Amino acid sequence: MKRLLSIFLCLLPILAAGQEPAMQWLKVIGGDGTDLVMTPVTRTNDGGFIFSYESSSTSGPIDTLCNATYVRSIFEKYNADASILEWTKCYLNQTGDSAFLYMFSTTDSGYVLCGIGNKHTHTFLIHKEDAAGNVLWSKSYGDSAEVNFRSMTVSDKGGYIMVGELTYTNIDFPIHYGGFMNADVGVIKVDSNGNKIWSKVVGGSGDERVWAVVSGPNGGCYVIGTTPSNDYDCAGNHGGGSGSTDGYVIRLDGNSNVVWHKDIGGTGYDQGNNGCADNKGGVIVGATSRSNDGDVTHHIGIGGSNLWAVDIDSNGNIVWNNCYGGGSEFTNSICRASDGSIWIAGTSAGKGGEVDTAYGNWDAYFVHADSIGGFLSAKVLGSNSQDEALMIFPLDNGNVIGGGYYDNAGGAFPNIWNGSHDAFLTVFAPWSTATQQITPQNTTLKIYPNPANETITIETNSRGTIIISDVLGRVIHTTAISGTSQIEVKGWQRGLYYVQMITEDGNRSVQKLIVE
Repeated sequence: MKRLLSIFLCLLPILAAGQEPAMQWLKVIGGDGTDLVMTPVTRTNDGGFIFSYESSSTSGPIDTLCNATYVRSIFEKYNADASILEWTKCYLNQTGDSAFLYMFSTTDSGYVLCGIGNKHTHTFLIHKEDAAGNVLWSKSYGDSAEVNFRSMTVSDKGGYIMVGELTYTNIDFPIHYGGFMNADVGVIKVDSNGNKIWSKVVGGSGDERVWAVVSGPNGGCYVIGTTPSNDYDCAGNHGGGSGSTDGYVIRLDGNSNVVWHKDIGGTGYDQGNNGCADNKGGVIVGATSRSNDGDVTHHIGIGGSNLWAVDIDSNGNIVWNNCYGGGSEFTNSICRASDGSIWIAGTSAGKGGEVDTAYGNWDAYFVHADSIGGFLSAKVLGSNSQDEALMIFPLDNGNVIGGGYYDNAGGAFPNIWNGSHDAFLTVFAPWSTATQQITPQNTTLKIYPNPANETITIETNSRGTIIISDVLGRVIHTTAISGTSQIEVKGWQRGLYYVQMITEDGNRSVQKLIVE
């Protein structure tokens, strides 16, 4: 029996041309079946996070943990900087049972899980467990409406909002806008005990798809998806002929009322895939676009698709938007890092434009942009087969963690591969490899002695904050500076460190420090 493989590659030498985000480590996980990191990630009460992956492998510790030969959901809890895996939980997904996708920690040390219930037809399934894993209650919604659960977010007062697609009516969803087998979007808000507060159907007469829900102001939410419609909650379609779709965003208030709805895109095929809060009451939509008109600017590659990010304020106005890639990209996840910059995870299928590397069929593709969408750097991870980035999530130290799957050994991945898909996790730092030792104009940053073994002196002509991190992105020291500062490094572990200075006006300087 093959064993579960977990490989950490610390401080990988990244020598490819162009600007790439600094990759802190890479971890690969594989058995004899399909293993892939899923999109949902949730923050825990202690500052850590929980992510999930799907596995059908029967080899290694996962087999021992789950004791099953069919697909299961694996949830892993990490500390705030992703340096420590604290626990792993496994839930079986089999026909006639359920498939959990989300896990939220609760203030009483328990957990709320949500996903697809399959006992009769697809439903929204939510249940509560105590710290020992005992089920305290379990509830489902949307029975007989052919509901396809998609996404979930926390709401006010300890509640939750769930979204999915439905093709029929029932007691939870009494309205249907679309024709036969055309889906609408179903939204349900529940309290902390899983009791329904309200449900809502949104959509148009066409076939709507929903991919994400993001918490909004005052207990409301933003619903993100794709529509071919030009009526009801999807009026304003940009058109373009058969097969053309727009992304759409709907803002609901805390009582289920539509505050506004907005079709976004151009005359090509555009799709809303994911979203995150912009920390100003609005939402940043991670999308995919084939358009070069309408709302879409800076499209790269004629006739192809790009990653597309759109910042929409709480009133439904587009603040900024930008495209990324080379003409063969697809978005899966987006996040706003703690420094305000934007990260996108998706796929690329060719070299060109802002994609400087192509390994095979599909490659995992990560893009880093500034706080107003300006391109900073990108990283391609791939083999000679099919690979995809599915998740990106902000860490408290300014880094981000991403994940997905790869489908063959070699390329950017270790020469190890075990099944249909193997999962991977990686952590990126907020600076690029091409600018690790660049200081902004009009700012000086000197570090001496370097290498050092006892004390270093840092000199600058600006006021700001010094942050020193190790190669895993863990913050070792932070201090305010104005002029000169001395820092004792005696007793620090030998190795490489990154010294960041963030000035009062937001400029960043990054230099390397070696402690002997």
